[in-house]
Amino acid sequence: MATSRSESLDWRCPACNIGTNSEGVAFSSARAVSLHIAGKIKTGDSTHRQWAVGRVGDNIQTLRYETINTLAAEIEPSIIEARQIIEELILRSIEERDANEEPNVLAYRYIRNIEVPLHKCIRQTLVDGYGANEDEWWVKGIPLAIRRDCANRKEESTPREEPYHYTYLIDLKTIIEKNRTLFENRLRTVNKQTNHQREFLDGIGKCNDIRNRVMHTMHEISDDDLSFLKQFCSLVKQFSEDL
Repeated sequence: MATSRSESLDWRCPACNIGTNSEGVAFSSARAVSLHIAGKIKTGDSTHRQWAVGRVGDNIQTLRYETINTLAAEIEPSIIEARQIIEELILRSIEERDANEEPNVLAYRYIRNIEVPLHKCIRQTLVDGYGANEDEWWVKGIPLAIRRDCANRKEESTPREEPYHYTYLIDLKTIIEKNRTLFENRLRTVNKQTNHQREFLDGIGKCNDIRNRVMHTMHEISDDDLSFLKQFCSLVKQFSEDL
């Protein structure tokens, strides 16, 4: 999403800047980072100890904590605070960039931030619902007319990618409608934010119209268009989140 707080920002250690634990697993929370720092402190690592002393206080130096968990609990609030500072800086930078960007360029960026997660979410939902084989999710979940159109677009493309790559925004609306049962929980989630049950699906159609104007005409994108795209990015994020 173009102008929202970056919930997808990776968790990283503020002391050493790594994003994984000793087993190579990515940090997924402030707690995970805190446990990493606490473990390093317990082994006598000066870099992590120095960072913790600067944020938590000299009591870290005494190592009067019986376990890594109790030490991590002391550190965790500082990890959350550090992440919030980074997110605020990112948000401010994005807003400043948006203010100086051409409307059509900004609209295209919004649309990309709608298309990419929507494509990914729909594909995965169909795979989960019908199966991973092509004759399952692709045949059962995608209407025949769209499959044919995608096959034709693939033939005209270089390099060639899987047929689903060639679905358009308006196709995604049709796919959701055809498989509404699979998407019911996701639609229910976003419908809580709207005043009409079809508003999300209608919004996909509106995004497609704006996309056509951005890509195929010299028509100037209006402030209303940009406002709609910005708000719809938020709905797409909610729709695409893991349930």
